[in-house]
Order: sequence, then structure tokens, then C-alpha cells
Amino acid sequence: MADCVACGMRLEDGITKCPQCGANLARPGAFLQVFGWSILFASTIFLVVGAISMQQSNYVPLGIGGVLAALGIGMIIYGRMRAASVPDPTRPSPPPASAPPIVG
Repeated sequence: MADCVACGMRLEDGITKCPQCGANLARPGAFLQVFGWSILFASTIFLVVGAISMQQSNYVPLGIGGVLAALGIGMIIYGRMRAASVPDPTRPSPPPASAPPIVG
């Protein structure tokens, strides 16, 4: 649980827009990071095929895999830099007040 910085409304986890004031709660760069991890994962296919085809002196899949891996890592780093450059639109909610102990 978190509170909206703009209006102070308590928000559920995973919400991208404040229902009261309409503030955008999504961090910029999140899509770039997800897409970068996807490209990095896909590059492993080309790297494995390139390692196998190196025995036949075919280095094209290995080159494609290297370029895709570099592109994926670059997108992840750029997405993290964008997310870090913007202040967090939410703040942690205070813990709920506990009931006084019952004596007796």
C-alpha cells in the first residue's frame, strides 16, 4: 500500500493512475526495461546458434546475438536511468495504528 503524493489518497498495489486526482503513477522507463530484458533473452538464442555454427566458420548468428545483447543491455540501463531521474509519485503508507492492550 502507498499514498499518492499529489492528493494523499491510499492506493492499491499495481495501480498506474490515481483514482481521485488522476496523477500518473507509472514510472518512466519501465517499458524500456521490460523490452530490453526481452531482447537480451532473445539474444541468447542467436548466441547459442552462433556458438554451434562457429565450427562451420559461420559467425553471422554470433554477431547478431552480440548486437542484440548490447542493445538489450543498453535499453535496460537507459530505462533505469529514466526511472531514477523522476521522483517517486507515491510514498509509503504509515503503518496502521494498533489498538491499546487490554488489561484485565
